[in-house]
Amino acid sequence: MALPSLRLCKRLMLLSMASTLGLFILGHSFKYIWKQFQLCPLIPEFWVPPFAQEHWPYSLKQDCCQFLDDRSIDDLVGVGNHGELKYVSIKAGDVLCKTVDFLACKLVVVTAATSSHYSESLDSIASIQYWLPDTPIVYYDLGLQDFQVELIKLQKNVEIRKFPFNHYPIHFHIISKYAWKIEIVNLMLKEFEVVYWMDTSIRLRRSPTDTVLPDLSHFPFRGSREKWATSCLTVDGTLKYLNLSREDIGHTLEIEAGHFLFRKTPFIMKHLVEPWVDCAVHEECISPKHAMKPCNFDTIGKLMNDYKSKPFVPHSGNGCHRFEQSALTLLLIREFHITNTVHFTSPMYHTELVIRRPTFCY
Repeated sequence: MALPSLRLCKRLMLLSMASTLGLFILGHSFKYIWKQFQLCPLIPEFWVPPFAQEHWPYSLKQDCCQFLDDRSIDDLVGVGNHGELKYVSIKAGDVLCKTVDFLACKLVVVTAATSSHYSESLDSIASIQYWLPDTPIVYYDLGLQDFQVELIKLQKNVEIRKFPFNHYPIHFHIISKYAWKIEIVNLMLKEFEVVYWMDTSIRLRRSPTDTVLPDLSHFPFRGSREKWATSCLTVDGTLKYLNLSREDIGHTLEIEAGHFLFRKTPFIMKHLVEPWVDCAVHEECISPKHAMKPCNFDTIGKLMNDYKSKPFVPHSGNGCHRFEQSALTLLLIREFHITNTVHFTSPMYHTELVIRRPTFCY
């Protein structure tokens, strides 16, 4: 009789262990699902968060945009010599429309992805649709698979376009050189007045209509500042092409190229966008010989500390280069004499507006 009892005990122990393991897995699965729900809530297309209903573009969209119609913002409100917009408050129906409302009417968000960044891009789109539910999104296909293209087409307010690589020099085909990004921004500014570029890793944390867009009326470019010195992140070839020296750069920190806003004006096209495109077209500017994306930020931090009392910080070595970001920052230095105290940035990165994060929802 003892043998069946031993067998029974073993079975009960195995059952208990299996139950404990099952509960452990179930508990962690529930925590994971709950975390996913918190990060990626299922929001019907028609639903707008109550706290956002008081802000543009929800309550004023219909009246303000109908009043603006096909007119440009510059024609309606007036523009100064350097692209600054006048502040206006215009009666449209039963509401007062301000300059920032008209900027939001013209806003388009643009992004781009290869097949490897497709899932990441869905999170980015979701955050845009949450905070800017009526804003058009232009999504450039840099090498998506067919089924990914079809799924993107199902997204609300998203237009997908294939980037015409065959129309550009061969270095445009190398995604890691980012020449294509500059040209996409150029193409968008030929078509839209207000363009907000977002990398697929960027997630909105709140609406830019009450954070960054007001700043865009003062100057037709807005970005955010990194904490790394431009000189450390830029190889000599780009400096030479743009006729700059490391003394010209000094300790100026780089401008983030993962997300930024442009407002189309003749002034900004001539002094920033067109030189940026020229750099993209010429490989010796956008991607000089030996330029590489990987940078050792421990080395860069040490250099910045060691040379803080010197006129400039040297390059960090090993081909460290930030391609479109380095070119953008150098042009802002050359054309607008930006420094770490005089610049055209807003509190956008990891603060009020956006955050970089990996894919969670898809």
